[in-house]
Parts: sequence; C-alpha cells; structure tokens
Amino acid sequence: MKDIMQAQRQGSKGGREAMAAQMSELAKLESGSAAYIAKAQAIGEMQGEAMTQRLISMASIEQQILSLLTPEQAETYQTLRAERAEHMAERMQNYGNKGDHSS
Repeated sequence: MKDIMQAQRQGSKGGREAMAAQMSELAKLESGSAAYIAKAQAIGEMQGEAMTQRLISMASIEQQILSLLTPEQAETYQTLRAERAEHMAERMQNYGNKGDHSS
C-alpha cells in the first residue's frame, strides 16, 4: 500500500507545480484585462481537467488498495470511507452556510 500511495504523491506533485506557475503568470497580468480574463478561463479549464484526473486516480488507487485487503478489512474500509464521506459532506454544508446571512 505504501508503494501505491507514494506513486500517487509523486504524480500529484507535478500538477501542483504547474498550477502554481499558472497562478504566478496570472498575477502578473492587469486585473480585468482581456489577457487576465483569458488566462483565468484557461486556468479554470485546467483545474476542471485536473479534478477529473484526480477523481479517476483516486478511484484507481482505491481499487488497488481494496484488492490487497481481506474481505473483513475491505468491509471495515468501506464503513470508514462512508463515515468520512458523510463527515466531509457535513463540513462542506456547514462551510457553505457560514456566509449565509439571509436569515
């Protein structure tokens, strides 16, 4: 499992560096200019593609990990994963509600 996770970390490092370079280029442009807007749109498209790739990678890693586990371990893993997903959904909902001052 350590090898699987290490490979994933190595793969994601390049993506973070590329995104940092893109953001640095954006910061050099005049806010609101046509060049700024075009660059911002390009970065948005890149981030969308990067998110898609991360989700695919995460699914692949999860499949690899599950293939290494015993049935009992896989069941425990699925239970913990479901609990974590629920917790993250709650956090996202609470995060979204922090800025809601409509009441």
